[in-house]
Amino acid sequence: MRQLTMSAKHVAVISHVNPDGDAIGSELGLHHLLPALGFEGHQTLLLPNRVPRNLLFLPDTDLIINPCDQPDACSDALAAADLIFCVDLNNHSRVETLQPALTAAQCPKVLIDHHHDPQEDAFDIVFSYPDISSTCELTLWIAEALNPNSMNYNAALCLYTGMCTDTGSFAYSNEQPSLYEAVARTMKFDIHPAWIHNQLFCSESIAHTRFLGFCLNERMRIFEDYGFSYIFVSDADLKRFGIEPPELDGIVNYTLSMEGIDVGAMIKETFGKVRISFRAKGDFDVNRFAQRHFNGGGHTKASGGTSSLPFDVTVQRVEELLKKELKPSNNQQLIR
Repeated sequence: MRQLTMSAKHVAVISHVNPDGDAIGSELGLHHLLPALGFEGHQTLLLPNRVPRNLLFLPDTDLIINPCDQPDACSDALAAADLIFCVDLNNHSRVETLQPALTAAQCPKVLIDHHHDPQEDAFDIVFSYPDISSTCELTLWIAEALNPNSMNYNAALCLYTGMCTDTGSFAYSNEQPSLYEAVARTMKFDIHPAWIHNQLFCSESIAHTRFLGFCLNERMRIFEDYGFSYIFVSDADLKRFGIEPPELDGIVNYTLSMEGIDVGAMIKETFGKVRISFRAKGDFDVNRFAQRHFNGGGHTKASGGTSSLPFDVTVQRVEELLKKELKPSNNQQLIR
């Protein structure tokens, strides 16, 4: 990879639709690391849609372009690139409207990702480690292997943010010591984790806070006997509160905030498409559940999927499937 990076003149870095902290953190982290990895040319940073409000504090988010605002510029950048990095996505379909331009690009493509089942034949170099905490952690280790002195303040800030958000503020099952070793690398640069936490979780708009209250009060269903809950929001709900799809990130975690609830889901209709996020804090394997029923996947405790069914039908199907898997009053009999 170092040879490709050093010989490239125009690099494009792209991540997935509805980007979260790991997507943007790994994209910007790589952006800030590339000069130390031998790249001296022009960089273009792309996303399929806009950066969520709570991540705008990260350095150089203003450089990221998206097809909502600059459709031609995104396609032109992918066509002009002589090297493309795809971060935190396991196949081309996850860039949605930018998929045709990404697939058509003739230059080498490098995948850096931690999701299951990567589309390996779509990339020239694949770094895929599903057991690692986040793409940000993986990016850090790749950079360190190429140049042990590559880390800098901006990269550390971005990579820490992605590791924090993709592990639920280090609350998910993070048994691997490598995560905390990676965090220690970033902490050498005085990045102030408490300040980052405030930017991520304590800087929402009033509209978002009201929307969260609406979700918890009117769009959450709780099944104590089965040990699960879910939240469902439609396009109409988003329009009512003026909420953009990226702002939904993190709301699913509230489904697990109650005692006795070990599995949570969020079903969301955005621009007519239905997506589901799953979370777990017990033994339930939401990755396998999403793979079986919703053409998705991810990780044991955090995964996602899609549905081709109408929104209301999908809501009912998620409920029925979870009831089937999670036996009432015996929710230790879980999918393995």
